[in-house]
Amino acid sequence: MKLSSVLCGVFATLTVAFPKEYLGLATWGVEGYAKDNPIGITTGGKGGKTVTVTTAEELVAAVKGTEPKIVKLKGKVTLPSRLKVGSNTSLIGVGLTAHITGAGVDVYHGDNVILQNLKITHILDNDCITIRNSTRVWVDHNEFASDINQGPDHYASDGQVDIIRASDWITVSWNYFHDHWKSSLVGNDATFRDLDFGHLHVTYHHNYWRNMGTRGPAGRFGHQHIYNNLYEDFLYQAIHSRSDNQVLVEGNVFRGNTSEALSTYGLVIPMDSPNTCTCGDEELDGYANLGAKNDWGKAGVNITQKGNFYKADYKYKLTPLKLVPTVAKLGAGVGRIWILPEKGKTQPPPPPVACLSHLHVSTANDTCESLALEYSVSSAEIFINNPDILHCDDMVEDVPICLPFQCNTYQVKENDTCVSVSESLGITIKDFISLNPWSSGGAYKDFPFGKLVCTTPSDGHYNRTINKSDPADSNYADEVVPRPENADPVSNPECGRWYTVEEGDDCRSVLGQHDMSLSLFTAANPSVSASNCTMSLIPGQAYCVGPTKNALPESYPPPAYSRHGCYFSGNQIQDFYRPTLALSGPSSYELLAVEYANVGGFESKEEYVLLGKDYMEWGNSTLEECANFCTVALETDYFALQTKYYSPLEQDNFCICGNQLNPSIKKLRIEEESADEKGDNLLKFLLGVISTISICFIINKILNRIIVYTSSTAQPWDWSKEIVLITGGSGGIGSEMVNKFSRRNITVVSFDIHPPKSTLSTNAHFYKVDVTSPHSIDEAMEQVRREIGDPTVLINNAGIALGKDILACTADQIKQMVEVNLLAHFWLVQALLPSMIKQKHGHVVTIASVASFITIASNIDYSCTKAGIVFPYWVRTLLIQNLTTHSTFRDPLQEPKEAAEAIVDHVLKGRRGDLFLPGYAGLLSGIRGFPAWMQETIRDSKANVLRETSF
Repeated sequence: MKLSSVLCGVFATLTVAFPKEYLGLATWGVEGYAKDNPIGITTGGKGGKTVTVTTAEELVAAVKGTEPKIVKLKGKVTLPSRLKVGSNTSLIGVGLTAHITGAGVDVYHGDNVILQNLKITHILDNDCITIRNSTRVWVDHNEFASDINQGPDHYASDGQVDIIRASDWITVSWNYFHDHWKSSLVGNDATFRDLDFGHLHVTYHHNYWRNMGTRGPAGRFGHQHIYNNLYEDFLYQAIHSRSDNQVLVEGNVFRGNTSEALSTYGLVIPMDSPNTCTCGDEELDGYANLGAKNDWGKAGVNITQKGNFYKADYKYKLTPLKLVPTVAKLGAGVGRIWILPEKGKTQPPPPPVACLSHLHVSTANDTCESLALEYSVSSAEIFINNPDILHCDDMVEDVPICLPFQCNTYQVKENDTCVSVSESLGITIKDFISLNPWSSGGAYKDFPFGKLVCTTPSDGHYNRTINKSDPADSNYADEVVPRPENADPVSNPECGRWYTVEEGDDCRSVLGQHDMSLSLFTAANPSVSASNCTMSLIPGQAYCVGPTKNALPESYPPPAYSRHGCYFSGNQIQDFYRPTLALSGPSSYELLAVEYANVGGFESKEEYVLLGKDYMEWGNSTLEECANFCTVALETDYFALQTKYYSPLEQDNFCICGNQLNPSIKKLRIEEESADEKGDNLLKFLLGVISTISICFIINKILNRIIVYTSSTAQPWDWSKEIVLITGGSGGIGSEMVNKFSRRNITVVSFDIHPPKSTLSTNAHFYKVDVTSPHSIDEAMEQVRREIGDPTVLINNAGIALGKDILACTADQIKQMVEVNLLAHFWLVQALLPSMIKQKHGHVVTIASVASFITIASNIDYSCTKAGIVFPYWVRTLLIQNLTTHSTFRDPLQEPKEAAEAIVDHVLKGRRGDLFLPGYAGLLSGIRGFPAWMQETIRDSKANVLRETSF
C-alpha cells in the first residue's frame, strides 16, 4: 500500500465556522479606558444631529463646536490644514469611501470624541491623528498608512496616532496600521513628567500592525493596556515602555520580521528618534507586566523591570491566543463596523456549517469514546477534526460535531502498542500509521487521542486542515502575583495569572482565553471538577489560570488527551513522525533501533538525493529519527537528511526516503580519508580545544557572578533614598558617573579639587575637597551630612599619573601620587564606613587600573598605587591625552561614557568583586603567573611606547 494513496481517504472535511462568527470572540463596541473611567463612557455625538459631508470645507465646518453631533464623511477629501475636531463629536466614515489626506486630524483640549472608519494616509510633517490635552477619545476601525521606504524623516517623521500632553481615558481599537515608520507615541517629551504623570491611560486592542518601524506603541509616564493585537513585520521595536511608563501586555501575537516585541530599556533607539546622538537618546527605563500569554514568535523581549500594573481595572474580553491573527485581520480597518449588528438589531443567521458526513449535536454525557463506539469512527479523529472540543471527557453541550467517515475500528487495550496492534491485525506499521496518522508508530505507552482506532480506510474522500499546536508553548507564568481577595480559597497560591469568572462563562471560554489545558486548570484549582468543569465555576470568584512551574509537584500527571499530536494535512506531511510530549516529564515516544551503513555525503542543486516523493520537513530532528521514519514506517532501503538553502540565512531540512539513489547527484566524499579530510579533522580538533577553553571562561564568569558579585548588603536598595559620593567627579570617568546617577534621579555628591566643567543637575552636589588631606575630607563630610545626609555608596575614583621614569620624578610628585591614588582611599573609607556599619547598608567601589598587573618601567609609581576593585584598561581621559595621540600608541581605547555605564550598573545591581573593563582585560590579571620571559616581553613592549611620550 503506497503512502500517497492512503492519505486521500483517511480524514473527513473540517469546514471552518462562518468568518463573522469569529468576531464574536472579541468586543465590537467601545471597551477599555474610553468606556470605564471616572468621567463616563465615551459616546461622541450620540443624541445630536447627523450630517453627511463630501468636501473639505463642509467637513471643517461640521466638526466645530462642542454641541453633540454625528458627522459622516463620504468620499476623499484633501485638507489644506489640520482638522480641528470639537468635543462631543462622532466623525464616522461612510462605507469604504472616507479618505483623508493632505493634513491630519487634531483633538485639542476636547472631551468625548469618536473617530471611526476613516482612512488617513500620507500626512507630511505631522501626525495622522494628534490627541492633546483631551479626555475620552475612541479611535476605532481606521486605516493609517504612508510609505516606510521613504525612511524615518519623510512621511514617517511623525506618528499615526499620537496621544500627548496629559490626555487621558483613550481606547485605540480595531485599527489597521501599516507601511509607516513611527506609529503611536504616548507622551511626546521626556521633560513633561510633571504634566503627564498620572494621566495617559490608553487601551490598545485588536489592532493590526504590518510593515512598521517603531512605536507600537511607545509610552512615557502613563499606563497602557495592550492586548489581542497582531504585529507582522514590525522591523525594529514594537512595544516600548520608557521614562517610568507602565504597560500590561497580554494575548498579543508577533509574526514575520519582528526583531523586538517588547522593551522597557530606556534607550530610544536610533531608528526611533536620535535627537542628541546617532546612538539614540537615553531615558529612564519603563515597566512592563505580562497578563494572559503572548505569542512572541521569533521576536526578542527585553523587560528590565516589572511594575505594579498587574491588572486592568475594567472588564474586557480576551480572544483566544491562537485566533488573534484571524480575528484581527477579519475585524481591523475600514468597512468593518457594519459587519456585526448594532445592539437591539438582528441579521439573518449565517449559513449552516457544512459537514460531508454526519453532524452530531453534543449532549451532556458525550465523550469521544462514546461517540466513536456509537458511530464506528476513530475517537482521535473526532477530537482532531473539531476544535470546539476542548477535552474529550468534558464536552460542552449543544455543540455541532462533524464526525469522520466510518471505518472498521479496534478498541485499544491497556498494554497495547502501535506495534502490537498492527501485528495482531496482520498489517504493517506503515499501514497502521497511515490509517491513524496521529500515532507515532513507535512503542507508545498510551494512545493519546482515545481508544478507538481505524483498521480499514474511511469510505469517503475530502481534505481538511489542522493547525499544529506548539509543544513548546508554556501554560505557566514566570512569577507569583498577589492573590486577589476574591480568589478560590483552595486554589494554588503559587500563581502568576488570575481570572474572575463572570456570569455566562464556561470552561471552554475561560481556558480558550488563557490557552490552558483542563488538566492543568483543575490541578491548580482543586475545587473544579474535571468531569463537570463549567458547573464547578462560581461567578465572581477568581481562579488561577497561570500557575508558576513551582506550583505543582513533578509528579503532576499529563492530560488524558493532548493536541500535541502528529497528523497529515491534505497530501503534505506535517511533523508526521514527532514524539507526543507530556506537560511534564519525558516523551512517551520510543524509537525502534535501526542498523544502517553510511554511504557518504552528496550534493544536489535542484533535486532530492533519493528518487521518490516520500519526504518531509524535519526541523532539528536527528539522523536516527529519520532512519526510523524511513526504514520502519515506510519500509524504504535508503534515508537521508538533506538541507535546502534559500539564502545564507534561510534553509529547510528534509528527511528523504527512497529505494534508489538519484544518479544525477554529486558525491562529496569517499570512504578513505583524504588529505583534506585529515586537515578537516585537525581543524575540528583545534576548534574543540578552543570551544572547551571558551566554555571554561563562560563557567568561570557565571561562578564569579553567583559567588563573587552577589550583594552582601543586609538592607535592600531604595535608590530614591541612597546618596552616592564620587571622588574625582569633575572630569573623565567621574564626571560621566555623576551625570548617569543624577539622570536616574539618584542623589550624588562630587568631591574634587577642581570645579565641574558644566552645570550640575539639582540632585548633584559639588564640594571642593583635597582628598590627600584627612582634615579637608572630615570638614567636607560634616557639611555633606548636615546638608544632604550620610552617603551609602562611596566610589573612590580620583587619580593622577605622571608618565615618567622613576628617576625623573621628584619626591613631592611621588608623595602626591601615593596620597591621591592610595592613601586617600583609606581616609575616605574611615570617614564613611562607620555610618555604613551602623546602618548595615553600604557599598564601596575602588577604581584601579590594569596597570596594577603590568608594572612598566615608565609607569612604576602609578602601577604601585592602582590595585583595587574596578580595573579599566586605557580610557580616553585627560590623564593620558598626550599618550593616546602619539603615533606609537595602537592599543584599544574605551570612552569614559562606556566605563562609567559599567561602573554605575555594578553599583545599581549591588554587585561585589572585581570588575574588568573591557571584560577581556581580566585575562591580564593572570600575567603574574606567566613565565618570567613572557612577563618581561610584555612590559618592555608597553614601556617602549611610554618612553617616547609622557602623560
